[in-house]
Amino acid sequence: MSTIRVERYPNAVDYVLSRISCWRDKTALICSATGLSISYPDIRQIANTVSNRLKAAGIEPGSVVGICAVNCLEYPGVLLGIWNVGAIAVLLSIHLRTRELQHQIRLAKPVAIYAPNMNEEQKEVFESFPKMKLLHWPLQELLKDERSTDRENSSKNEFNKIALLLFSSGTTGLPKMVAINHSNVVISVEKLRTLLMLDNERALGQLPFFHAYGLGVLLMALCQGTTLILMKKYIPEQFSDIFSTYKITHFHTVATFLRKLIDGSTELEKLKSLRYIFTSACAADPKLQSEVLNSLKNIKMYHMFGMTETTHVVTYQRVNLNRAGSIGRILPFMKAKVIGAQGENVGKDVIGELCLSGPTVMAGYYGNKEATEEAFTEDGWLRTGDVAKIDNEGYIYIIDRIKSLIKFHGQQISPIEIEQVITQIKGVSEAAVVGVPDERYGEVPKAYVVKEDDTVTEKDIKQIVERELAYYKWLRGGVKFVESLPKTPLLKVIKKNLIEEEHKNIS
Repeated sequence: MSTIRVERYPNAVDYVLSRISCWRDKTALICSATGLSISYPDIRQIANTVSNRLKAAGIEPGSVVGICAVNCLEYPGVLLGIWNVGAIAVLLSIHLRTRELQHQIRLAKPVAIYAPNMNEEQKEVFESFPKMKLLHWPLQELLKDERSTDRENSSKNEFNKIALLLFSSGTTGLPKMVAINHSNVVISVEKLRTLLMLDNERALGQLPFFHAYGLGVLLMALCQGTTLILMKKYIPEQFSDIFSTYKITHFHTVATFLRKLIDGSTELEKLKSLRYIFTSACAADPKLQSEVLNSLKNIKMYHMFGMTETTHVVTYQRVNLNRAGSIGRILPFMKAKVIGAQGENVGKDVIGELCLSGPTVMAGYYGNKEATEEAFTEDGWLRTGDVAKIDNEGYIYIIDRIKSLIKFHGQQISPIEIEQVITQIKGVSEAAVVGVPDERYGEVPKAYVVKEDDTVTEKDIKQIVERELAYYKWLRGGVKFVESLPKTPLLKVIKKNLIEEEHKNIS
């Protein structure tokens, strides 16, 4: 890992601009769909142009500015331009439907949103907030030679002020905004870039940049001089050709995506340039890892663990099938411990809740003091909500999750959000949503529904959920109608019973 003193950089934009200046005229990003590319100086130019235009639009330091875009060539320059005027960037998923987008905008309160490829539904939502400026500039327009103002526009943000707002489901309720400081970004990228990227190599930018993992991959590639090949959308017929055309050596993905490498949809002979596979964002299947390693003989595979609340990954290990199920050891700049039910530290190989501490842990949940307090122990450690153990050699094993979150292909889903949609449907009395195992996606949501009458059908419920929520929240696990839901004496639904029932059905 790098040993550069990060304290010399007052903020993330100064750090990134300083790093990209090392790579001169080298190609930084290539769009696999169009073949267009931009260089490192182009990114600096886009950042300058965006900075000037945001200042002209009246954007002030401390304001929140959103980005809602697919992985595109201008994305990093727009992000740097937002930081360059001292603003906070909120990154919005392109998959959100009306109610989700409205909720996130109300939480973040952005004064402007950059949305170059919005659909009609998104446009209608954005325009329903009349005080919010809607920005969309063509790439060639952003590359115009405007006045160079790197240092003049460079934000005066202190190291510990907020740089990013990313959405996470937290432990309960609707998605919360994770506040990531400039220090979190700088330290995370600087500590990880030499571990997860190599200069003069090529990596695939498959993960969405609005996701913490995808954003980390983007920033690490820029700062390490790794050319990133952007993939806006997974298309099976084109996926293999991207590897052979661009000679990709590094592939960062979610662990469940590994199945696509061996299910017959990928032409493995076209992946000859691939040398490293890195996975995170959800649990890894040791059997699947083994099958991939057997199919791709010359690669090294690494599995990691991280959360939106830790900026990026915090554990790391080369896949070792003798330690099946381990997420690796905690990285040197972080600390990990396991606590018992009363908050006490427990010994090696004793199961409890995994807690983390270190310089990449979030500042808190933006505008939500109560949720922030719940997320940390009394002595300031982040509670992950994962049941885990640490063995005598420091390897961490996640056993289960305290949280009720569902992890679909790396995306976190709050069951309560889906339940709120279902219970508003005419003819539905109650609903409980749980995650059920899925070979393709890791977990998918399944709804247990108590009907008021026989007017509502499974098809009705699925259609309404698909209309109201992003695709990864759809009820791929199905809908089961039940007479009643299992409850505690205090009438709290016992989801553990429903999950156990699912496991019995599978076995």
